[in-house]
Amino acid sequence: MAVQAAPSKVVKPKVETAFSLQPLKIVELHVKFNAPKASDQAEWPMIMHNTRKGSLQAAFSNGDNQNFDLIGQLLRPKLMLLTEYSSRNDKAQDELDFGICNVDVKRTITIFLSNITEVTANWILNYVKFPKKQTVSKYTTTVWEQENLEKMDDPDVFEFSLASVSLFPEPAGLI
Repeated sequence: MAVQAAPSKVVKPKVETAFSLQPLKIVELHVKFNAPKASDQAEWPMIMHNTRKGSLQAAFSNGDNQNFDLIGQLLRPKLMLLTEYSSRNDKAQDELDFGICNVDVKRTITIFLSNITEVTANWILNYVKFPKKQTVSKYTTTVWEQENLEKMDDPDVFEFSLASVSLFPEPAGLI
């Protein structure tokens, strides 16, 4: 709505908010939704969607007012890990078991990432070190915890055929 003037570094042009609309003319108003960064958890917590509400108020010279409700939705993708075979460990469904292998033999497990939302997802596989407890007592650990304490954690033995994707997949399709 402001008159386009020559750009100036010293004086910023003032945006006019009052104007006269001629009869039988239409005004087109563009509203932009500025979303916070996806990594800013204070503004946007780690939830699937977050709704932001606002309003646009128009005041007319005859004293009438008109309000327009504005709604913006922040959406996060939800990726699910799918495996060829279900986990044999009932206590940890997210654990992939390669079984007992000879050191000269490679064993491969195929996993699929599925985006179950309509939001595009960029993802990357990162190696995460297996957490070890600092103090361990044989009297307070369960059989499952004892098995986890005996695990070898060597990132060099894992090889990924695809490490990251930044495509725009089909909604609810396999990545």
